[in-house]
Amino acid sequence: MTENQRIWADSRDRLIRAVSSLGYPKELAELLARELRSPRAIDRMTSYLVGVRPPTMEMIVDEMLAIRADTEAWRAKIESREAQAGYNNWLRSEERMEAVTDFQEDIPDHTIVTEPYFIDGIVCVGLKSKVNR
Repeated sequence: MTENQRIWADSRDRLIRAVSSLGYPKELAELLARELRSPRAIDRMTSYLVGVRPPTMEMIVDEMLAIRADTEAWRAKIESREAQAGYNNWLRSEERMEAVTDFQEDIPDHTIVTEPYFIDGIVCVGLKSKVNR
């Protein structure tokens, strides 16, 4: 058994013990572990069960859904951060700056601005007319 598998098994076993101590079947704990999808989420669920000792199965399932929602929100945030970092790197890339320079030659009465500037309180980036402002 690999280290990762051992961590998963230990988390699942702790959850099974916590669910069983509340008088619910082992199958509920196995379902919760499958749905939670990570040892950290399983451990969070186990802590909830031990600390709160919820009186109904509905409360247990509701907490499992809340933990899953938190996990999904965290994953979405990380993906968004990575995408934003990639976009920011592209904005600063030599390839983009060369394309901007090539494009500048095609429109002589405008300046390409790579840093934000304001027109009437609106943040702008891109073309800026040499004639009007």
